[in-house]
Amino acid sequence: MAIRKFLENGKRGEYIWEDYETVFHKMKALALGLKELGLKKGDRIGIMSVNRPEWTILDMACTAIGCISVPIYDSYGPDNCEYIMTTTETVCVFCAMKTFDFIKEATERCSFVSNVVLFDGTPTDDNFITSNHLPKQSASRSIDSCGFTYFFSEVIAKGEALLKANPSIAVQDPSVQPTDMTTIIFTSGTSGRPKGAMLSHSNLLNGGWSYMIRKTFITKQDTIISYLPLAHVFERSIEIFALTSGIGIGYFSGSIPHLTEDIALLKPTLFPAVPRVLIKVYSTIIDTIEKSGTFKKTLFKTALYLKEKSIYNDWPLGFLADPIFEVVKKKFGGNLRIIFVGSAPLNPKIGHFLNLVLGARVLEGYGQTEACGASFSMGEQDHFYGSVGHLLAGVEAKLESVQEMGYFAEDTPPKGELLLRGKSVFLGYWNDAEATKKTLVDGWLHTGDVGMWLPNGQLKIIDRLKNVFKLQQGEFVYVEDIEGCLSSSSVVAQIVVHGDSLMSGLVAVIHPNRAGMFAFAKEHGLIEADSEETNAVFEELCARKECKTFILGHVRDTLKAAGRKGYEIPVDAIITPIECTIENGQLTPSYKYKRDAIKTAYANELEAMCSKLR
Repeated sequence: MAIRKFLENGKRGEYIWEDYETVFHKMKALALGLKELGLKKGDRIGIMSVNRPEWTILDMACTAIGCISVPIYDSYGPDNCEYIMTTTETVCVFCAMKTFDFIKEATERCSFVSNVVLFDGTPTDDNFITSNHLPKQSASRSIDSCGFTYFFSEVIAKGEALLKANPSIAVQDPSVQPTDMTTIIFTSGTSGRPKGAMLSHSNLLNGGWSYMIRKTFITKQDTIISYLPLAHVFERSIEIFALTSGIGIGYFSGSIPHLTEDIALLKPTLFPAVPRVLIKVYSTIIDTIEKSGTFKKTLFKTALYLKEKSIYNDWPLGFLADPIFEVVKKKFGGNLRIIFVGSAPLNPKIGHFLNLVLGARVLEGYGQTEACGASFSMGEQDHFYGSVGHLLAGVEAKLESVQEMGYFAEDTPPKGELLLRGKSVFLGYWNDAEATKKTLVDGWLHTGDVGMWLPNGQLKIIDRLKNVFKLQQGEFVYVEDIEGCLSSSSVVAQIVVHGDSLMSGLVAVIHPNRAGMFAFAKEHGLIEADSEETNAVFEELCARKECKTFILGHVRDTLKAAGRKGYEIPVDAIITPIECTIENGQLTPSYKYKRDAIKTAYANELEAMCSKLR
């Protein structure tokens, strides 16, 4: 494991690595420290923090003594914290200084929480402790008085004392079985309250290994960067594989704006990503190229052509493109070989483009929290995008007809709701027998995703039951597929499509691409060519009728070019300067749209548009 050390000026320096023995010793000390706090098998322990080595060490310690970890997204506010802690009757919570206030407020109403442990040991932590006058003496701390009971280092010290007194002391609980529940991972909650998926030790191990074993060229010399939330099963499964196979894990500095700096220093060979991250990478590259001169544009396009021909047609001149792409590659450290993509569908155009430019295999996969994030994946030999690859080892899959939507498993090619069965499929939902009964039927997990088998045995996700609705004329609309067609747009940064069964057409909430908007405005004289591209000017442009007409026209043309039908093209839209983010509650921690929250935020404007189509 590695983390960037702090320099005397408080800034981060180079990555410092700890070997297996050091990490394992910390895990044993922490596990014994947890026992000293009175924690035992079956107790639920909450974890609320950005990724850091202590997060993973704590998770391993919980596994050793049979406690059940309950990850809480660090972006959640006190209400969701309280809901998750109350639902699971969490008796101990570990948190970082950035989430301390949320936990403190939530625990005031959670009497069953007996201990709150605050991560410490960095200058950032220490500054927070000092500036908030948090007591350094454990005797003067309680949840009621100051919101926490121990520092992480103190719990470690309790275990260290026991290890020093008896180096051969038993750490692992011998009664812990592979089929025992080890974690409760709450779904990101795109609509309504999140549900807690119960996963066993066997679930997590099989999920991680079934996904990563497909990557045949991964070795112990590989390094992966940890920045996607560990509260999400995708990142958790990848780290479990890394821990059990000797792959180095480098943790980011805790701030997404500094991620590029972390990557440049770590020089990872493996990079997990969600589509929204890759969309931003793609947009940045395209915007940079568009702003460059004619010569550089031509050079870049020529390099793309050569690299594509070398991969798909075995041309020998592909190496000539490498110097052109070197600048982009260095942004990712220069050693990147594989990008794992999960969480949501990736636009094939973006996958193909980044595969060429980054010189790294962009491998899309498919999974759900309820199946440990791994059921299908592309392999290194797959260069054609538009599917989620082949079924992984240890997983069974079948398609079940959805007659009301016109999908039939007996058709050629077969289409229907995807059902999964195997060792990675979860135990059920925590304290929700009704939801479990609907989702798990005769051992088969009903995913809610509609798939189609391709002739080569790969799976293509073509629909989603939850985000599908029928329009007034009886046509079914799959909004995520429509939105996906615009994910590589240079005009639209975000689009959320809306409609219902009483409407004859669709509307949308659109956040424009800033560069595309300013380029249009300057070209058409809406602002001066040398105007400063400020937030205030951007807001004014979003309110201009000319800009709305331009954006809607672009959406229409893009969707038509993608082969979408007329009823799938929004006829009106809200053009907003406000981006959907985790912070404003319009994105889930796994970067999916929270449609209910977006609908509420624009309730009046949406109703005005929708009423015209009813």
